[in-house]
Amino acid sequence: MTIKYGKDIQVICSGGDTKLSDYTIDVGEVMGFGSKKCNLVDELSLIFSKWNISGVEKFYLHNFSDKDFVLQRKYFDNVDVSVVSSVVIQHSNIIGIEEDMFKDFTSLQMLSLTWNKINQLPDLNGLQQLRSIDFGSNQITHLPDFLDVPSLRSLILWKNNITAINDGKIISPQ
Repeated sequence: MTIKYGKDIQVICSGGDTKLSDYTIDVGEVMGFGSKKCNLVDELSLIFSKWNISGVEKFYLHNFSDKDFVLQRKYFDNVDVSVVSSVVIQHSNIIGIEEDMFKDFTSLQMLSLTWNKINQLPDLNGLQQLRSIDFGSNQITHLPDFLDVPSLRSLILWKNNITAINDGKIISPQ
């Protein structure tokens, strides 16, 4: 396992069942948190508390879980999500997203949950700053009737199972 930190913290795991929450590191304020090949799904909240991590604006999590799971708000319990502007969780076996998962992510501008197993878009209504949504390579079958995201500029849904788009509004007019 390699842990690098400065302005960002990057954790790269090399396999095995290393529990990162067993380590004590006083990280402090960083702008970004990234992990690769680390099974952090049950540890993320504890790591943020134990390592004294604060100020994170960008999350990049690759292979966040080696088992199917529902993305839940509890994984970010010790994170000030109101300052998070970017969330990228790829190749992580997400099969669903808890209702209201992102409602407190008021600064969120970019959300990318590519290469997972998600079958429907989460409720993103009211996220005033969200500009880019990428759910490419998932299992989405339909779009919501209405998506109230006024700053949205990019909705990427490549490699999904969408068979039809409803006649209703998908994106709110500006």
